[in-house]
Amino acid sequence: AVIFGLLLKKNVLGLGRGSLIFVPLIFIGLFVASHHPLLPGDMPQFMDNPKYTWMLILLVYCFFASIAPVWLMLQPRDYLSSYLLFACLVIGGLGMLIGSATGSIVSEYPWYLGFYHENSGHLFPVLFITVACGACSGFHSIVASGTTAKQLSGEQDARPIAYGGMLVEAALALVAMATVMSVTSVPNGQSPIVTFSLGIGNFLGTFGISPTAGATFGLLSVSTFLLTTLDTCTRLTRYIIEEFFNLRDTARWRYLTTLTALSPLFYLAFQTYPGPDGNPVPAWRMIWPVFGTTNQLLAAMALLVVVVWRRSLGRKVWYIALPMLFMLVTTVTSMIQLIMKHIGTPTAVLGWVNIVMLVMTAMLVVDTARSWGRLAEMGSRGEQPAEAI
Repeated sequence: AVIFGLLLKKNVLGLGRGSLIFVPLIFIGLFVASHHPLLPGDMPQFMDNPKYTWMLILLVYCFFASIAPVWLMLQPRDYLSSYLLFACLVIGGLGMLIGSATGSIVSEYPWYLGFYHENSGHLFPVLFITVACGACSGFHSIVASGTTAKQLSGEQDARPIAYGGMLVEAALALVAMATVMSVTSVPNGQSPIVTFSLGIGNFLGTFGISPTAGATFGLLSVSTFLLTTLDTCTRLTRYIIEEFFNLRDTARWRYLTTLTALSPLFYLAFQTYPGPDGNPVPAWRMIWPVFGTTNQLLAAMALLVVVVWRRSLGRKVWYIALPMLFMLVTTVTSMIQLIMKHIGTPTAVLGWVNIVMLVMTAMLVVDTARSWGRLAEMGSRGEQPAEAI
């Protein structure tokens, strides 16, 4: 990706010719790596664990990738990685449809046969929290302002890219749900990424591809996009820190703010906490149940900002306010459930995190409600004060 970015920046290669060279190299690299993998025994062990070695490598990668110019790493890497996702989505989707039509794949999941299950609870709000990015992603709203906007040729490109991107995410969400439904048995504690990859392996088996090779391809495809999320999150956190502390000379402060953003990640990556049964659980697995809620809560808050802005301009807001209210009710319900589940248990920290989020959400909603009439008056007068926007 770095070489590709440099060649594009220096006008040595155009996008078309560069794609013909570098996109095949991505798939060739995957083929070679699957036959000659780097095994855990080949790696030095950090804290006597080869997995921790990879975590340390990823943290170092996040530091350099998040401070590098967008054109050098983020933009060419995401472009090349998109071919992996599209290949996984198209081939996996076709395999799912063909396999279901021919009866070679059975996609069913008992938990989705009713509105309540004794283990998973009620279908609402868990369904809308689980299908996070495929519904409406708060993370994407932050990405759009921090990185996507810097890569658009013009404002007219925002709508097809943003709206089209979410449609593709929705299609991916359906395929992801189908992969879980096609895996007949999931061992307790198995990573969701592994479950998704096994399902992709089943779908690719429709075309005569071995399930192992198909699962490897699915694993590498989803891992590639998780990797892009890591450094993008780090970059966006750096932006938030710089904005919060009004650090205008970003070139001077970016190294310190990036280290600040990575510090809690470095701590949590190598920590374990007692789970509900008392056994040690990785910190990331403890935090994971809160991810869907926080992501959708961010989306509701982003829509709330748009509602306030359009209200101050005197424009229609109902078609934005309705999905915002639905997502707000969904996430608040989920936060209350998580609070009731974790408070008074060894995982009480998750309950307190949700309490803090619930209080901050209430403050924003109350502030918006109190300003509703004043915003309408601004819109009728055609005023656009900075605090309203």
